[in-house]
Amino acid sequence: MTAEPGKALETRLRLRESGRILVTVSGGCMIPTLREGQQVLVTVKRPRVGDVALLEARGWLEIHRLVARIDAGPREWFVHMGDGSFEFGLAGPQDILGRVEVGTRRGPAACRAHLWALGLRVGALLRRMGLPLSGHFC
Repeated sequence: MTAEPGKALETRLRLRESGRILVTVSGGCMIPTLREGQQVLVTVKRPRVGDVALLEARGWLEIHRLVARIDAGPREWFVHMGDGSFEFGLAGPQDILGRVEVGTRRGPAACRAHLWALGLRVGALLRRMGLPLSGHFC
């Protein structure tokens, strides 16, 4: 889901006031979990790794799954990506507006998210050990 800049601030305020809002999914990055035009409930509950979250990314609203949490000293980051996409991003806790209520945290999409998180951890470990990360991992 993406929405024009400015909509993020309005959504953040509405969520703070009521504790939950309905948003309409646009785009296909969360297929098969969410479909274009589907309305979903977003609550101010703090999401965990594996949950789908509404987040603000550079002024735009996105609905993505949180695939990993990274502790970097005093800072915390979440790796997020769409269930139907291979692109990912980083978000701080302040960028996460709420949890999207999609029913269950289990299933193929959540499993894929956990596998991506494992792959990111293995890649970070290999890099820390000084091993090159070139080539394909298939």
